[in-house]
Amino acid sequence: MEYTVEQKAEAVRLYREFGAEAASKVIGCSRRQVYRWLGSHNVTAKTTDERRAETETHHTERREELRQLLLDQALDMLHRMNEMHVEYREVDGQPEQVMHVVPAPADCKNYATAAAILVDKYRLAMGEATARTHSRVDLESDIDSELHRTVQEWKQQLST
Repeated sequence: MEYTVEQKAEAVRLYREFGAEAASKVIGCSRRQVYRWLGSHNVTAKTTDERRAETETHHTERREELRQLLLDQALDMLHRMNEMHVEYREVDGQPEQVMHVVPAPADCKNYATAAAILVDKYRLAMGEATARTHSRVDLESDIDSELHRTVQEWKQQLST
């Protein structure tokens, strides 16, 4: 395929701003072709470290976008539990819209489950723990402490 001078210049501009992958997608050419055009525009290709840093920045931005979407969707699910609910039924082979003032209990359960999953995934994306675990040693220590406290209380009661 023949590319115009403008397309080539645009590919170089996109490369500088977003990298070879983005430039190739927008222009509709291979990454190799973008790199060839760099030379004709006196642009030096980015080093591996520069590309890696750009990729890391891009991924960080995407993760933040994902986290925001997870929270937004979780809130949306929770709000739906208190809003009018639309249900579609088939009547005589035709879809019919039925409006409910509030969702049915099963729908509320589905919204709550979806919200909980989204919040869980958000917490994972943030690097937070999504479950709590106790070791047997911790539980035994808690039981021993409680038992010791109870024995001390009984001793005090018996001595008075």
